[in-house]
Amino acid sequence: MKHSRTLTCLAVATGLVVAGCAPDAQEETPSAATTATPSATSTPTTDSASASGEPTGSAPAPGDAAEDQPAPAAPADPLATFRSTPQGAPYAEIVTRVQTVDGQGSGTVVHRITADVNDRAVAVEVCDAYRTAVQTGPDRVEVVDTVEQLLAFAPGGSEPCRIQPPADVGAVPFPQKFTYDEALAAWRSGMPYYDAFCINYDPVTEAGLSQCRGIENGTVDAVTGEYIGG
Repeated sequence: MKHSRTLTCLAVATGLVVAGCAPDAQEETPSAATTATPSATSTPTTDSASASGEPTGSAPAPGDAAEDQPAPAAPADPLATFRSTPQGAPYAEIVTRVQTVDGQGSGTVVHRITADVNDRAVAVEVCDAYRTAVQTGPDRVEVVDTVEQLLAFAPGGSEPCRIQPPADVGAVPFPQKFTYDEALAAWRSGMPYYDAFCINYDPVTEAGLSQCRGIENGTVDAVTGEYIGG
């Protein structure tokens, strides 16, 4: 046994055997000969998240975060927006629709307002009110009646709203044309200048014709007939 222990100890010196150099009392313990000693260079592996004390649950699926996001707000109703402004409130009963459309490839945005009205002077008022309330800037504004007939418009920028002359200018909406005195009386009774002197009356002087052209070009007020510039 001494020779055996000596050989074993020599083996320990060479790093081949760990157990066997213990005293004789330990030879009777089976576990002493079979238990391996861990390598000095080995290090225990630990999960990084566990070592930090943080939970190690699985990450949420990419779709979960998207589902938690609030839905985008619905776009504001342009009709309700206009009606709620101080400028639009007086016309809330006659303005029935507001659309924003592309200007047929021109790149200009068109605000199209449908109004239950035939009076072109009132259409100009609606147009001006909308431009002020919405701050349309370079956009074009159009006011049409319930059958999509253009009544008034603003071309955009700083140019004012103006009457769109009817396609049948010179037609007789009344049984017969006004005389000058009848046109004057109608205007003084509240009829817009354009309706009285340009639609229901045929101007015969250059001044009268110039007034009507000025209204159509936006330089004369359609209601009062006064020059407003432009």
